Amino acid sequence: IGYSPKEGIGFSRISSAIGKETGYMIKVNSFIALNQKFENFVVDCHDLPSSIHVDGLLGMNFLEHFIFTINPSKQEINLNKI
Repeated sequence: IGYSPKEGIGFSRISSAIGKETGYMIKVNSFIALNQKFENFVVDCHDLPSSIHVDGLLGMNFLEHFIFTINPSKQEINLNKI
């Protein structure tokens, strides 16, 4: 994504089904997820195995800006800005 761990502002740690993963917190200039653009946003970066087929995870620091519903049968996430 064009950033280096050297640009990180700290370390992060997540617990997942495969164990605890250590990564980096990096402030990105901007990014778009679910058609929503954020600027100067802190993201946690982790090396996850490609075998779990995950491109990324949305954390509460993203989701707290919305009232959201998840409809698994339609494979939809609906967002309304707070």
